[in-house]
Amino acid sequence: MKAILIDNEKESNEVLGQLLKQYCPMVQVVAVCESAYLGIEQIKEKKPDLIFLDIEMEGMSGLEMLVQLQPFDFEVIFVTGFNEYAQQAIRLSALDYISKPPLVEDILAAVLRAAQLKEMKGMLKRYEVFFSNMARQQNNQSPARIALLQSNNSIEYIDLHSILYIQADRAYCIFHLFGGRSIMVAKNMKIYEDLLEGLSFKRTHRSYLVNLNHIRFFHKNNEQIELTDGSRIPVSKSEKEQLLYLLSKPKI
Repeated sequence: MKAILIDNEKESNEVLGQLLKQYCPMVQVVAVCESAYLGIEQIKEKKPDLIFLDIEMEGMSGLEMLVQLQPFDFEVIFVTGFNEYAQQAIRLSALDYISKPPLVEDILAAVLRAAQLKEMKGMLKRYEVFFSNMARQQNNQSPARIALLQSNNSIEYIDLHSILYIQADRAYCIFHLFGGRSIMVAKNMKIYEDLLEGLSFKRTHRSYLVNLNHIRFFHKNNEQIELTDGSRIPVSKSEKEQLLYLLSKPKI
């Protein structure tokens, strides 16, 4: 895979380049750029399969650079500092990021996923969802959509509000959607609990992560919540107090 590194921090480019050379022989770094402007030139000239892109750069940000390049046919691995909102938007869109300073295992995992995703259809849709989620967060709004990578290697894009609850099934999760549909995803519950933190989702039981916006009633007699579609979900003793507190707060 031909790759370009784009980061206005010279040291960051050097460290990443050395790690790629040592641990990712399948990646050939064909250009190193210290600005988004130079990155645009090199991308047009070298036509890479993959770019490592810093989000926050002086002059032109990584996001502004991507907008200028649309449509594009390369995969992106974002390089971020401590921008939690950007990291959440990236993961919700089935994209990848590595933190600074990068860890070898994170680089390897991101490169392998990028190679797999490059072979799949729907690349532009993933970035469309990402740009939309980022724009909402920059306007102090919650992300609206999530990309779900299914077992057949297809990706489905779901409105967060359409998710009633997520049910754990061993190493899998089942997304139960408004209208009766369900989608099985080969990831565990903890991943989605972390990913959806702060987005009106709450674990009510070790096997259930529920959309708070779809809760209609709490039934004290049997410790269950009832959702807008009539589903009943158990509430464990350890989660009950915090759940009732969240339900008592006024919705903004």
